[in-house]
Amino acid sequence: MTKLEIKKKIIDLIQQIYQQPGGAVGGNLHIVLDDYNVDDDSILWCALEAIPDNYHDTDIEKEYQYAALLLAIPVKDRKDVIESRWVKVK
Repeated sequence: MTKLEIKKKIIDLIQQIYQQPGGAVGGNLHIVLDDYNVDDDSILWCALEAIPDNYHDTDIEKEYQYAALLLAIPVKDRKDVIESRWVKVK
């Protein structure tokens, strides 16, 4: 998968997470999506603790996919790709 394809997939998953019931605050990944804690430790904490607990009752498969894709790109690019969810990527 190219970097652009990863970015598009991340944005698509972000939109799906926010649209699902329980996802209005970023679901089980809200510390990443809403608070911009984009470091590896925060994403891994979500993947190992928050997502399995599923407090927000969301589609955890989408959240796992999102976490994995976000970990696949450099830390310096993560905030930008999360913020770009507000812009249409071509």
